[in-house]
Amino acid sequence: MALNTRPQHLATKQHPLEATSQNHIVPMEPTYHPNAHLPPGPPPSKDPLAYVDFYMDDFIGLAQRPRLTQTLHVLLNSIDLVFRGVPHPDDKPSRKQIISASKLAAGEGAWSTSKSILGWLVDTARGTIHLPAHKAARLNKLIQEFTHKKRTSCKRWYSLLGELRHFSYAIRGATYLFSILHSLLTDNPTASRLRLHPHIQATLCDWHHLTTHMADNPVPITSLMPCAPSTIGCVDASGEGIGGFWLPTCYGSTPPTVFHLAFPPHIKTQLVSAANPTGQLTNSNFELAALVAGTAMLIQHSPTHLGSVWFGSDNVAAVSWCQRGSTSSMGPNAHLLRWLAKLTQDQEISLHAHTVPGSSNTLADFCSRSFHLQDSDFLQALNTHFPIAPSWTLAQPTPDILWRMTSTLSPRCCLGSLSPTSHRNRLHLENVAIILLIPAH
Repeated sequence: MALNTRPQHLATKQHPLEATSQNHIVPMEPTYHPNAHLPPGPPPSKDPLAYVDFYMDDFIGLAQRPRLTQTLHVLLNSIDLVFRGVPHPDDKPSRKQIISASKLAAGEGAWSTSKSILGWLVDTARGTIHLPAHKAARLNKLIQEFTHKKRTSCKRWYSLLGELRHFSYAIRGATYLFSILHSLLTDNPTASRLRLHPHIQATLCDWHHLTTHMADNPVPITSLMPCAPSTIGCVDASGEGIGGFWLPTCYGSTPPTVFHLAFPPHIKTQLVSAANPTGQLTNSNFELAALVAGTAMLIQHSPTHLGSVWFGSDNVAAVSWCQRGSTSSMGPNAHLLRWLAKLTQDQEISLHAHTVPGSSNTLADFCSRSFHLQDSDFLQALNTHFPIAPSWTLAQPTPDILWRMTSTLSPRCCLGSLSPTSHRNRLHLENVAIILLIPAH
């Protein structure tokens, strides 16, 4: 509900519960914290923010000075206008208040730069979102409970996955750590008890590492929403290897860069084809490897800390896996996404994969099929057929990237640690939900 469409009398009429809602000492930071990070994109509007959103029976108000009072006027008076807050003689004795005075008295409607929303602590002064200390401790205890078990019931496993899914939205990299955990249910569809094999235990250790360090690294709010990219690119894969390119946007500084990595012979011979029907890898596996390894190459070549990277691929399956962050089976895709979890966590980047038509992906297609050319000839061909200013530069892979790409595609994947030291509750009609104050710039 934007305030520029409000009736003027609602913006000036004081509500009887207004004083109750603001009778609290709460954080009211006047400006953004120096460490707050804004997403790349156009500068924010100079006009103060004033907006109210609602879901069913909950309301969240976002506002900046000097529009706090009129925003609250509109919210409270509009609720009474729609639901008739004034008592009527025909009302039943059991009819509850439309706006809960007790909840407002508890501070739920007070303007503040720090609020608890759906179990998360949202700090608009610092621009971060994180778990409350008691929830973080509970999550760590829950994970440790399973890391010391060899078997568990299917019901308990479903409960764990549900809690981890809720927590994953604001834990950097956690979205990509569900594939191996999901595979336990896919591989045992009728089992009542599940065996927690070493791959499961390794993934639970990944979760423990993320949750242990999330208090020190609260997630920027801006990473939870799509924002303008700092870097764009496309990738492609063939039976010989992978390749792609990156270009800067007006919000980034990555130079025009290309990469291509050839598969070792033992990986190429695993590709399923008419001549090799017993192979264990598909073209979609290679395409996902191009997305993940391309991200790793970008990070290694041009640091993208807190950046937003948009990648294109002509493989629908690979893009879908990257968007969902998980697969239902344990295999190369699960290990590739686990690698992506490490990349996004270490560099705090947001990755957005998109499908592009194969007919328009000619540059990345050339990069993934040009292994017969020396590096100098490869760059000369690119600058001839796909000229750009400044000219293309070639990113060289590190040994770690080559090892990880090869190991994730190998039948017997070696799992390393994600550690950097290693190679709503039911809602009620009377609720008026949390109100936030967004500090002005």
